[in-house]
Amino acid sequence: SQNFLKQLTESVRYYAWLNPMPDDSWQYTTAGEIARLVPMFEMSRQGLNAAINTLRGRYVYWEYPYQWML
Repeated sequence: SQNFLKQLTESVRYYAWLNPMPDDSWQYTTAGEIARLVPMFEMSRQGLNAAINTLRGRYVYWEYPYQWML
């Protein structure tokens, strides 16, 4: 929920969301809505590396990374 995300951003500096579903299935789902608000990555080697880099404070492009988010 938005309340949880607000509390999370007030409590921690870096956070990432790993989604077990492939990113191409997020469109028109709550995952797609959440992906607009927080750094969300699919559960893959590339997604896990991006999430780790995000948690380390390294820049990872995630804002509207998918065409369907525009």
